[in-house]
Order: sequence, then C-alpha cells, then structure tokens
Amino acid sequence: MRVISISTLCKMQQKIADKIFMDFKYTSPNSIEQLQSLITFNDSIIRWFFYLTEANKEFKNRTAVEDETYAKPQSV
Repeated sequence: MRVISISTLCKMQQKIADKIFMDFKYTSPNSIEQLQSLITFNDSIIRWFFYLTEANKEFKNRTAVEDETYAKPQSV
C-alpha cells in the first residue's frame, strides 16, 4: 500500500478545516454547527492517526529493506 503524501492529505482536508473554522467563528456557542464541526474535527484527527500509522509502517518497511541490502556481502 502506498501512502499519499502529507501535502496531498493537507490539500484534501483544507475545505474541511475551513468549514470547521467558519462554523466556530460565525455561529453561536453550542450550536448544531459547532457540534457537527467537533465531530468532523475528531474524524480529521482519526484520519491523521491512520495516515501517520501507515506512513510509519511504510518507512519501517523501506528502512528494513535498505538495512538488508546493506547487510548482504557484496559479491565481486
């Protein structure tokens, strides 16, 4: 599985972040919009958790392959 770039994920979430900001700036406290934005914000944090977990796995796998490559004796 190939992990998307961090900049791609940021671009994907830009509209979501903008909406969350606007809902908190222009709606009354405890409004339905703010509550929905908190749910959306929570979902966004979960998405980042999974992204970072997968990116870390990919990094570890890539590092392990590189370690194996360098550990093998070179034949002449």
